[in-house]
Amino acid sequence: MTDALVLERHVLPDTYRQVLARYCSLMGREDGVIVLFGAFEVILSAYPDMDADALVGRIDSLIAAQGPEVRRVIEGHLPGTPDYVLSRDWLYQGPEVLLVADLARTWPSRLRAVAATADFGMNLEAMAEELKGKQQ
Repeated sequence: MTDALVLERHVLPDTYRQVLARYCSLMGREDGVIVLFGAFEVILSAYPDMDADALVGRIDSLIAAQGPEVRRVIEGHLPGTPDYVLSRDWLYQGPEVLLVADLARTWPSRLRAVAATADFGMNLEAMAEELKGKQQ
């Protein structure tokens, strides 16, 4: 996404809602709760020069091509699973995980750059390893 899109507050909630709807659909949930956009906005910085429609299109493509695999990874990090740890797994509970999966599979260097400056960078790095998919 362009810096302008990230900074336009009227676009951010709609983009979040669209990605949240995809997350809820993938995970078989009826509805999701909109939370703070902080982590979402930080991860968006890895998408320079991309508008909201293109980003949502990327997420749709990810789900169409690799949805079951991504869902399995997410399900292994949700509350109630044997190895769940809130401090490590909190990002799996929202739409941000779909951005991380997309970046881990297509632009890992961009994800690493975001992780290097984010307060939750260690979480992003661990997620990237699990969400990167099968290497060909």
